[in-house]
Amino acid sequence: MSAQNQPVWQWWASLDEETYTVGPEDTREAVIEAGLVDFDGRSFHIVEAIKGDPAQMLPNAETFVSRALEDAADEGEFGKDGDYDLAGKPEVHQAAFADLDAAIATWVVKWGHLLPTPWKFRSTRNPEVIEGATYCLACDEVLKDDDIVMDDVSGDVLHVACCGPERDSYVKDIGTGEPLGPDDPIPTGYRWGDRPMPKGHGQ
Repeated sequence: MSAQNQPVWQWWASLDEETYTVGPEDTREAVIEAGLVDFDGRSFHIVEAIKGDPAQMLPNAETFVSRALEDAADEGEFGKDGDYDLAGKPEVHQAAFADLDAAIATWVVKWGHLLPTPWKFRSTRNPEVIEGATYCLACDEVLKDDDIVMDDVSGDVLHVACCGPERDSYVKDIGTGEPLGPDDPIPTGYRWGDRPMPKGHGQ
């Protein structure tokens, strides 16, 4: 297989693990960021996948004939129990299916653009659930892995940049609410992607 024909693994996101509406993205981080925005902070699913060929979802002779037989059986026209098999010998079936596939292919080339083009994943790997987003208490922006943040005594989280320079805005220990002493440094926070933070560093 040439490099040009190698399957492409890409990332997708879904609210219900059935319909993937976000993607494709080249990286896990990119699809998470897109999902956090599109799904408005709700938990969602991500997966790395190879997209299937939409043409495989278009009708062919087998689906056409099967549907015709099912419809006929539902109408009760063919036997007491509603069962019906295609007439003729297997070699006749093969020729008939080939002719019908050719006719459908000709129609699809000319008119296929009128049809919706559903598709399925050809292969998947690395499924994962992304828990609901956390928002900065001050600016209400979604916290991203590289954001520098600190915990608030309320249990919420803030960007360090949103806390301001005043020492009165910080505490020595978020568990007790003890204020900073005159010689205590202002906490510098931690990277959101590295949570949980070390105890005692908070606002």
